[in-house]
This record gives sequence, structure tokens and C-alpha cells, in this order.
Amino acid sequence: MVASIHGEFEPEERIYRLHVHGFAAGGMIGVLDDLRALPAYRPRPSVTAPMRIRRKPLECLPYPLGYPFKSYWPCRRIGTVGDTGTVKRQRGHHRIPEPYHSQVLLWLDRWSVSDLTLLMHLRVGRDGFVASPPKKVHQFEGNGE
Repeated sequence: MVASIHGEFEPEERIYRLHVHGFAAGGMIGVLDDLRALPAYRPRPSVTAPMRIRRKPLECLPYPLGYPFKSYWPCRRIGTVGDTGTVKRQRGHHRIPEPYHSQVLLWLDRWSVSDLTLLMHLRVGRDGFVASPPKKVHQFEGNGE
């Protein structure tokens, strides 16, 4: 599994909405499916889709492997549309206005890619990602003394 922090700026509320982009394979797919049963990953009024999972094979490599590492944070409005009061998220994205754009750049500059990324059963080698077997968990017997 590869996951990375990403954000969007909401201009009316002047807030950054952080979320995670990533992809998983093998046993990690079941782990993500199990997360959906937890209360934090259920829909609620402020978050209608806390976790979106698309099941499709990775094609045209290595392009999809770069998806978690988007090079910019967009500005997208979330608010009421029309007379019905329906709340929608703006489909297109725009540049974050100043001074908020500079805030994002200053915050991102404090971190390295490895600080914002989670690699599970992977490591980065000279030639790209290298799968690493899961580490064995040692169980201790006895009364813990």
C-alpha cells in the first residue's frame, strides 16, 4: 500500500481539507474494506464519502503510481447551488489565492515526501518501489515476567 497526504483549499470557509490518496494490493485490500465498518469511516453530514475504493487493475505503469504524490493542492468551492439549497463540490479546480497559496507552499516545504507518505510492505530502492515481505510478529509465552 502507498498513501500520501493531499489537501484542497475551500475558499468560502478559508480552510484546508486534508485527505489521503493511495492505492493498495494483496492483503491490504481486505484491511481497507474492514475500515469501512468503523464509525470514523461511515458517511456523515459533513463527509458523504469518507473512503472511496475503486477496484481496477493498475495499467499503463508507472503513471498510476504517481497519483498519491500530486504536485499541487487545488482550490475548490463546496457550497449551495441554485434555489434548492443543494450542497455540491466544484468539479473544476483553480489555483489557491494568495496569501493561502504561500501558506501551503511554506507548510509543504517543512516536510519531505517520506514525512507525508505511508509505505506498507514496500520500500524505495534505486530502481523504484521494491516489495518487502511483512515482518513476522513474535509472540511471547508465559506470564510476561
